Amino acid sequence: MKSKQNNIILGLIFLATAAVVILNIIGIVEFGFWTIILTVLFGGGVIYHTAYREWFGMFFCLGALTWVYRDLIYEHTGIVVRFWPLVGVALLLAVGFRFLFGKGKGKQGIFSNWDVNVDFSDDDDVIIGNVGSSSDENAPGERVYFKESFSGSTKFVTSDNLSYVGIINKFSGIEVHLEQATLAPDGATVAIENKFGGVEIYVPHGWNIVTKANSFCGGLETPNQPWKEGAPTLTIVGRNQFGGVEVNIV
Repeated sequence: MKSKQNNIILGLIFLATAAVVILNIIGIVEFGFWTIILTVLFGGGVIYHTAYREWFGMFFCLGALTWVYRDLIYEHTGIVVRFWPLVGVALLLAVGFRFLFGKGKGKQGIFSNWDVNVDFSDDDDVIIGNVGSSSDENAPGERVYFKESFSGSTKFVTSDNLSYVGIINKFSGIEVHLEQATLAPDGATVAIENKFGGVEIYVPHGWNIVTKANSFCGGLETPNQPWKEGAPTLTIVGRNQFGGVEVNIV
């Protein structure tokens, strides 16, 4: 499932790629294979991070593009691009933009419904996976939070009044089972931040599933089922980057 915003980003990246290839074909500029690949990679990063107002990522990608084209810049302008001064300028610009425009999160982004912060408090049932470990754990709290990196785990949520599940998953695989949980009267929210990993969520029959999450260069699969009046409602929010998120009914 892809959102309108995700289509805009991917559309811009493909248009930029087409422009680079056309310029190469007609001979206005001559790029090697890796130059084209790096241009697409870092150019896409500029578009993506700008949309989120993630200034460090944006200026890192701009700096990387400048370094890729340093020879071309010297040929046409006589300016010598040096690595460490370039890094310093990118860092200073990122810090300046951060102070001027704030950190890109939530409604501060260009697309207001792209990102939802995965947050937790001292009252939450917090489980943080160890790097490189594999574990099965139970989480009985009303608000639960899972954080995994470079590991694999299975989580069983057993709350009788579940309102929130926060998942941060990076370079990992995580299964979150909600079959034994009872949702709060107003329903529950699952907030996901998934990067280069896989998240599988298992829910029982009879729940309504609302998906507001977004996926960039990844897969987001949720069940397509009719709406049930009065049934518990689970809302999926957040973002998925270069990974997979799947919601399964069991």
